[in-house]
Amino acid sequence: MIKRLRRKFVLVALASVAAVLAIILAGINIANYRSMCAQLDERVDMIVDAGGTLDDFGFDGHMGPRGPADGEDHGLMDGDGVFTGDGGWDIMPLMGFGRASSRRFAEAPFDTRYFTARLDDAGEVGSCDVTHIAAVDESSAAEMARALSGSGDDARGFSGSYRYRVGASEADGSRLVVFVDAMRELEGFRSFLLASIAAAVLGLLGVLALLVPLSSRVVQPFVESHERQRRFVTDASHELKTPLAIILSSVDVVDIEQGGASEWTDSIRAQVARLSDLTQKLVSLAKADEGPQALNVGDFDLSASAERVWQGFVPVAKTSGRSLTRDIDEALTCHGDQVLIEQAMSLLLDNALKYSDEGGTVSLEVSQRRGATQISVTNTLDEGVVEPGSHAEFFDRFYRADESRSQSGGHGIGLAVVRAVAEAHGGVAEAHSEDGRAITFSLRF
Repeated sequence: MIKRLRRKFVLVALASVAAVLAIILAGINIANYRSMCAQLDERVDMIVDAGGTLDDFGFDGHMGPRGPADGEDHGLMDGDGVFTGDGGWDIMPLMGFGRASSRRFAEAPFDTRYFTARLDDAGEVGSCDVTHIAAVDESSAAEMARALSGSGDDARGFSGSYRYRVGASEADGSRLVVFVDAMRELEGFRSFLLASIAAAVLGLLGVLALLVPLSSRVVQPFVESHERQRRFVTDASHELKTPLAIILSSVDVVDIEQGGASEWTDSIRAQVARLSDLTQKLVSLAKADEGPQALNVGDFDLSASAERVWQGFVPVAKTSGRSLTRDIDEALTCHGDQVLIEQAMSLLLDNALKYSDEGGTVSLEVSQRRGATQISVTNTLDEGVVEPGSHAEFFDRFYRADESRSQSGGHGIGLAVVRAVAEAHGGVAEAHSEDGRAITFSLRF
């Protein structure tokens, strides 16, 4: 139980940290992706606004001012290499770029690889300009542009490793399509994405390395409380045995003095038997809760044990008017605590006989498949007693499905002992009803 609690704590804490890291990781990478797209769109928009080329953007090969044939200065920089912002293009104020973007766009004509195509009003490619890129020829450019002929005006996105924009329709119905090579930016984005994922995984591994040793300290108060509770149950159960034995002896003396049993002494014996049964179950539950280290583990003949337990309930079934059957594989060997496993089978059969319908059938099945041992007890039910499906709640301590269950003579702890026995052997206990007319309790380990 303590190991399971530690595992649950580590898993919950790790899942919480992973969820937070995933949110942070997604936020950062989404922001990075949007920033990358925004920067690429700025370049695409610059080319579209410049008519499809950056050749006449106002720079010579040495970043000096260059003017057109009319002799007027339309450059974006003065002789000292400082942006004036009042050139003929005046593109920086027009596009809303601040002073921080000036230097980046000053380099744009020299480090931007792009090509353009012009679509006519019929969606056919009229011309292509691939002079500013080496990786694309005219036929490839025309094919890529033609694929976007159905896009609306100012549509933008990615076509492979190229960021594109389809310009607005001009007076003659043609549209300019600009493709900017985004391979460098996409590779940077992928590198950042992989690096951030790797950092998150390393962070999770670091958190896991801290959680594993710290989990023992976190669950220590629960361990101490559980140990005190277990010790109390065990001690109290042992202490109850002596007074119960004395009560039974006293009742025998009363019967002798009165010359025979009476309804009062019979009632006392029934209640003492009930308390004795409860204390025995509490002791078994406390032992099973301690885990594998408290078990008397060994190899034993499971088939013989199951047959012996089944035979013990045959008279009970006949007395109550129920049919008790068995299907036990031969020569089964089990590695576990024989006393606890036999007690679990007895509790399952006792529970089935108590809660089956009048004249119903109870069956015990014991088998081994692929190294797993399974003990199943199935009993028929009155219609409407149990809903179809799984019923893990039946194994809760002192559980009562309805008022009728509390009148059956049980304590509501037998199935809890069965689950504790299963878990102590590294297995599980399950309850399932297919149609609500029968229910199967399985012990598998």
